[in-house]
Amino acid sequence: MSVGIAVLPGDLSVVALNVLSKFTPKGATIQAIHCSPKPDLNLQTQVESQALSLGKEVNYTEVRPKENEGAEIADGVLKTSMKYGCELLCIATKHNGDRAGRVSDPIARQSCVPVLVVRGNTREFLAKSNKTILACMDGSELSKEGFTYLVKHLNPGDVVQPFILSGGDKDVPKDIGVQAPADITVKPLLVISRDVDLNVGQNICKVLNEVVDYDVLFISSTRKRKEDLGSVTSYCLYHSAVPVWVYKTGRLGSLQ
Repeated sequence: MSVGIAVLPGDLSVVALNVLSKFTPKGATIQAIHCSPKPDLNLQTQVESQALSLGKEVNYTEVRPKENEGAEIADGVLKTSMKYGCELLCIATKHNGDRAGRVSDPIARQSCVPVLVVRGNTREFLAKSNKTILACMDGSELSKEGFTYLVKHLNPGDVVQPFILSGGDKDVPKDIGVQAPADITVKPLLVISRDVDLNVGQNICKVLNEVVDYDVLFISSTRKRKEDLGSVTSYCLYHSAVPVWVYKTGRLGSLQ
């Protein structure tokens, strides 16, 4: 298995590498992709040294974009990740608001494989040996497919809290209908009444803010158009205080 990480200037990429390592199976190769007009030997040394300290195999690749613009850099990262067959792509961002960043945003939107977007303070996240993931469910086949992907990419001891918002026009299922590995703890489906004064994305982020124990938000994207994550996924991606793991439609990678 191969997973990718977009290497950006500064210490954000090392932070993202630390987070990605928590969800990289043993024996998997991390493809570190640095897309920039000029090489950065210090950054390469930093990333390779950090991967070594984490006990992860990393393949550092330099890509030259036609122009030093966000869209061109993102395109270089995406094409290179496809070349190496990456089944998960990680990117760090320091932005909050209506965009994830000039590089992070197009990567998250255009990637054909699941994307892990890292932002905010990850110190407490990295200090934990096991992670608690808040998994958004809506009773659809897509959310079940995404949940199947999620539990097969977690580590023994990790905890998943599936939840669903009630109050819409869909019946609330009694359970998620997905069998998880025995070494992954899946809590009973949490049903939360939707605040009608908030949109769905705001409701999800409200759950994250009210319960501080969640380390990652997992959500499946409908991806109706090439550059459209869907309004709910987009809102969560831009406003979540924890890393957001976005599952893209119909891509189970090596799990198929």
